[in-house]
Amino acid sequence: MTDYIWISNVLADPDLVLMMETDVVAQDANRAIEAITLLKAGKAVHEDLCPKQVWGGEGAGWVQPAPDLFLANTYPIVSDKAADVLRRFDLGEGALYPVDAVHQKDRTTRIPGNFFCWIFGNSKSAFAAEESPDARPFAGPNSGRWKMPFVHQDDQLAASRSALAGPDVWVDPTLFKSVFVSGRLGDALGEAGLRKAFRLSRCRVL
Repeated sequence: MTDYIWISNVLADPDLVLMMETDVVAQDANRAIEAITLLKAGKAVHEDLCPKQVWGGEGAGWVQPAPDLFLANTYPIVSDKAADVLRRFDLGEGALYPVDAVHQKDRTTRIPGNFFCWIFGNSKSAFAAEESPDARPFAGPNSGRWKMPFVHQDDQLAASRSALAGPDVWVDPTLFKSVFVSGRLGDALGEAGLRKAFRLSRCRVL
């Protein structure tokens, strides 16, 4: 296989959802809804709509150390280690916004490390449904949208060569809750020991 990209199910994996709260939701839930809507559509999100404070909710246990990628109120939060890899690549209209602090649920005890809110920021329509038999039709076979497989494995899904152009991170509006990264970015995340943390599976390029 000479060309490939990587797909992450970060938005679909419940194990990445931590019982964490954010200052955006606490202050104005409508602003958070706006931000997450833009995030999932692969559009730019202003830093003012992203969290600066994250803390454990009432149902949270002791979170330490924090994982390299997790969701707090649906916002993707990445560690300094992960951000160091991401920022080496073309993020296009995406961004890594610093989070001032991540605390335990007492909102006083700081979880060690530096964290960033990861905005995908880009959209490409390159998913090749006809070459991806493991994808599931979304709301009927003629909807033009698809869902990812229940279990992710390498080479289940395919994309057209148009996926190779443009930024290294994007979402595809035809594949529900998809987040893609380029072959070189996915390889770099793997070399950094972050493939599992980012829930990456290889995707064929036709």
